[in-house]
Amino acid sequence: MEHERLSLKLTIEELNQVKSASLRRKLLDLTNGFTVLKIGDRERELAKEYVKWGMIPVKYLADAIHVAVAVLGGVDIVVSWNFKHLVKRDTRLLVNYVNTTKGLKNIEILAPPEV
Repeated sequence: MEHERLSLKLTIEELNQVKSASLRRKLLDLTNGFTVLKIGDRERELAKEYVKWGMIPVKYLADAIHVAVAVLGGVDIVVSWNFKHLVKRDTRLLVNYVNTTKGLKNIEILAPPEV
């Protein structure tokens, strides 16, 4: 249960950084009723693997954790505005390369306009 709260807390903290108050409220409202995926040892280890491969800087480990939680939680698509670390070709390819080498499913990382 504690890891579940951490997962939701991580998402809420990121959404609270949205500068536009009206957009921030809309995004936070979207989280009502979300299924909260756990952040456990397996998720943290996969996130560290993504960082090790250089697709996400260690400084932004939270981004790697988001992807790892999604992959291990059976999510098909991660939607993000984070063009710096997540929604870029190299990251999309490397995430799925690492996933394939570990016998995990591939995941789509998309920007909202792609959905």
